[in-house]
Amino acid sequence: MDYHVNFAFGEGFFATRVRLYAGLPRIDIQTTLINECERVRYRMAIPTSLKQGTISQEIPFGAAERVAGEFPAQNWMDYCDGQNGIALLNRGLPGNNVEGGVMMLSLLKATALKEGYAEIGGFNRRTKTTDGYELVVTHIFDYSLLPHKGDWRAAKVTRHGMEFNRPMLGLKTTKHPGYLPQRISLN
Repeated sequence: MDYHVNFAFGEGFFATRVRLYAGLPRIDIQTTLINECERVRYRMAIPTSLKQGTISQEIPFGAAERVAGEFPAQNWMDYCDGQNGIALLNRGLPGNNVEGGVMMLSLLKATALKEGYAEIGGFNRRTKTTDGYELVVTHIFDYSLLPHKGDWRAAKVTRHGMEFNRPMLGLKTTKHPGYLPQRISLN
């Protein structure tokens, strides 16, 4: 099942597609954003019904419980009250946090540097820094919500985060010579 919404967003454009799959426990979301503003930050916000919860985020070689505030997370962040939880799976969008029961994911921050970009030998004031505003650039963001029972370990959030970041892609090919056994094959 798909749900699409799109509209003008300030001077730019915003579109979101929400997709549910039969047999897949997560809700996949794709947001397209065209920015037309300088010095802005775009974030996705998902209100939850969880009043007090624990924030856990995937870090290199494990997971860590975090206090309130925005921290980087590799493939997922989880917010859980011990009985129920929701994981936010991200694909290349590591900035996330929970504030007052609202999960937030940083999508885009449009900034510029007054001094110029760092280059060998120091700063170069002739370098154009307004490219950081990402004006009239189309950005596509993929993320997913995974509601679950229990904590992130019981819900296998790490596995779901890896599956989301490494989707199986179908590819049509010609017939290949050779033999594939019935066991451990895709037949």
